[in-house]
Amino acid sequence: MELDFKALKRLGFRPKQKNKNEMEVHVEVHKREYISISILNNNNSWSFSGLEVEGQRADKIRKEEFVTFGMEEIIDFLNKY
Repeated sequence: MELDFKALKRLGFRPKQKNKNEMEVHVEVHKREYISISILNNNNSWSFSGLEVEGQRADKIRKEEFVTFGMEEIIDFLNKY
């Protein structure tokens, strides 16, 4: 799935440490529980880079929402939360 920089910013992604080739988003899925997703730009195509989970309920949600960690799953997750 190809998305441009502006579309990713609308989904909540922000450049990671002033690097436009890597972006991340932090999603509060429950009170004080977060899922952070990082993506990398590789030849004008964005792909999953990493995931951080904070909290037990957030971990349960991660297990329910993510199987392949593809961009379509990530976008669906962001639209849901």
